[in-house]
Amino acid sequence: MEKFILFFPVIIGVILDVIGGFLYFKRKKLGIHVIGTVTEIAKSQTKYAGVKVTTEAPIVEYQVSGQSYTAASAKFYPEGTTVFKKGNSIPIRVNPKNYRSFVPEENGSTAEKILFSCGTFMIIAFCIMYFRYY
Repeated sequence: MEKFILFFPVIIGVILDVIGGFLYFKRKKLGIHVIGTVTEIAKSQTKYAGVKVTTEAPIVEYQVSGQSYTAASAKFYPEGTTVFKKGNSIPIRVNPKNYRSFVPEENGSTAEKILFSCGTFMIIAFCIMYFRYY
């Protein structure tokens, strides 16, 4: 029973690593990956907890299956936090069921990085404690 309790952090660490890896690879496989050209920046104002926040999304022209589309991103970002500029090319992921819906390609989500980092830390910490004290 003591050995099981000792290996419990490793089990949790492996589970966190697997979930983080699964989310990362699912994000990479999901959607049709194409390159689009930013034609404009759409702006929107929303209220969060009584504070007006301006958000923006790129309007992108792209081609899927030989057909040309121009649409605004399904994901809006807080104003000033993006690097979208008119005329720039950006990688996007297009919804395979609705070609007019897309989101800009992102390197990785913070949640995936945190899950993977915490899982790896737990495994390394266990190894250090095990080899030092047992």
